[in-house]
Amino acid sequence: VVDGGSTDGTIELLESLKGKKNLKVINDGTKYTACSGRNKAISLAGNEIIAVMDDDCIPEKDWLARLVEPFDDLKIGMTSSFSLWGGTSTAFRSEFLKAIRGFDESYGYYREDTDIVLKCIEQGFERKIVDAKFFHDHHLEKPKGGIIGLIRHGLKRTKFHRNDALLFKKHPNKACSEFLHLKLGFLV
Repeated sequence: VVDGGSTDGTIELLESLKGKKNLKVINDGTKYTACSGRNKAISLAGNEIIAVMDDDCIPEKDWLARLVEPFDDLKIGMTSSFSLWGGTSTAFRSEFLKAIRGFDESYGYYREDTDIVLKCIEQGFERKIVDAKFFHDHHLEKPKGGIIGLIRHGLKRTKFHRNDALLFKKHPNKACSEFLHLKLGFLV
């Protein structure tokens, strides 16, 4: 587990589990972003498969076994029980992630996982959706605070969706166009 500077008791909980579980905790004081934290974990991982699960998800007991099962087929480069375009509950071949140097940190947050999936497709790997159940406690917050809140919300979403343009700039291909629902060459 790579901790990006949590202040909610996560480190204390993880430290209490270390003796009971095969667990390695990275808490070096670095304020990791989603991408940089994942890249740190990828650099230290010794396994053939790397799974990504977001902090707002709780996997069922057989989640990981089901998620990695298709990797017996060497054509499979990515599995997910969330989306063929990445997101939480997604796994990749470690060798592939290390070869592409992990997540592109210029994304910051949003679409960084789809960037990896598009690289996977471009390298000829297949993707597979699996039935690996998890609880996802995620919802988009509705704008609060009247017109000012609506403007703030719009600016925040606009900042996230700038990454759509970055994604298409890096992957001007059919798969990316399909994902972004491009119409006549324009982002919709």
